[in-house]
Amino acid sequence: MFSVAAEKTATELMLLKLQAESAGYHTGEITGLGTLVCDQCGDKLHFQKPGHGPPCPKCSSTHFHRQHLE
Repeated sequence: MFSVAAEKTATELMLLKLQAESAGYHTGEITGLGTLVCDQCGDKLHFQKPGHGPPCPKCSSTHFHRQHLE
């Protein structure tokens, strides 16, 4: 019984991780630690602590996605 519950939890956590990785980010939204990549020019914004995302310093775009960890 325990292994069935643990497997279900692991599956749900994996789905949540995939949803978070595919989510887009916009200027002004709060982001956590990590790297956001500009959807327009590919420039990277590195966050060492949570904060509001600024416009892209290279092209002024306001749309980003989180860099996937490999």
